[in-house]
Amino acid sequence: MTTRTGGQRGNAGPERWPSVVLFALGAALALGAILGPLLVGAIEWRISTNSLNQTFGADGAALLLLAPTAVTAGWLAWRARPLAAPLAFGLGLAALYYGIASVLGADHARYAGNNERFFLLYLAIIVLAWIAAAAWGWSAMGDTAPHPGRPLARSAGLLFVAGASPSPRPGSCSSPPSPWTGP
Repeated sequence: MTTRTGGQRGNAGPERWPSVVLFALGAALALGAILGPLLVGAIEWRISTNSLNQTFGADGAALLLLAPTAVTAGWLAWRARPLAAPLAFGLGLAALYYGIASVLGADHARYAGNNERFFLLYLAIIVLAWIAAAAWGWSAMGDTAPHPGRPLARSAGLLFVAGASPSPRPGSCSSPPSPWTGP
């Protein structure tokens, strides 16, 4: 195939679609966490108080660990670094779990809320995570494990330490759970 300038089109560099998928996944994860009860509270989950506490943790992990990891993996994929594929694979599995648990965890019969309005956001997280993990991350991994450079290893360590820090809103769910009255 020839280009407009008359030259042959060769391998123009690394594929860019994995980076776009990973950047979109990072944005979707951050948006879901920001809109959730941890920060803005626009998503009112149909769940118990105990489950809401777990949602704070899941949103915190999505915002502080998964979204930055998705952006990092996207950047590494853009630069065709071998570390991008295993990072995308692990991230994809974690984001897939986050998306599926968010969609299937609600109890629409027992609790009031509006989380179904954000179904397409979580469906996008599920689809993008599946693409990142299965369609690209697993298939792009080589036979040998890549080693991250020192700056990336330190950055990842700082993110993991930050993710292990206490919730920014302690005591926000201090009310006792409502008693179950049955169906």
